[in-house]
Amino acid sequence: MSLKTKIANIFFPARCVFCDEAMDYRTLYCICDKCNIEIKNYYTADGCFMFLDKIRSSVLRFKFAKATDYAQTFGLTMAAQLKLRLGKINFDVAVPVPLSPKRLRKRGYNQSALLAKVIANELNIDFDDKSLIKIKETEIQSKSHSSSQRAKNLKGAFAIKGDNLKGKRVLLVDDVRTTGATLEECSNTILKKGKAISVFPWVFARVDT
Repeated sequence: MSLKTKIANIFFPARCVFCDEAMDYRTLYCICDKCNIEIKNYYTADGCFMFLDKIRSSVLRFKFAKATDYAQTFGLTMAAQLKLRLGKINFDVAVPVPLSPKRLRKRGYNQSALLAKVIANELNIDFDDKSLIKIKETEIQSKSHSSSQRAKNLKGAFAIKGDNLKGKRVLLVDDVRTTGATLEECSNTILKKGKAISVFPWVFARVDT
């Protein structure tokens, strides 16, 4: 370790994305040894995390506390799990679930777009955050009380701009899946309006409902 790195670690220590504790050294994934062991208990059979405990806390910091640097760790983890699950990557483009213009202005960034960009770079595919857009302001999905209410809340909320997704195999990226209503509505829009060949939804964590 160089002297410059040692000094940086003293004054600007890396912090674990899951426990938010300072780390003695920097790693590509920025996960401390303790959390690296613990988070394995939260993996689901389909390759993402259960939205519980440290996973939930870290996602909320990423989403609402401007911890945008978490995107690198989360995105690399999502890409690695995707490779393990599928083996061969057959996507043309990574597309994030969009925010409405109002919510994007309020938050300042789209956390799903940050993830999709990291994943696209890791998988060597295109990144497109312009084609799928949200045209209808909707209630926050976690406040909807049933799957049918969530689906109704999202009906007609998304649209396609341009024809960049036509004939493409799309990797649809989001941070958290609750009932899957958002991903389903986005997928249908991409297939029907965007004329894509296929859509594969991929999230960092899921809520067991």
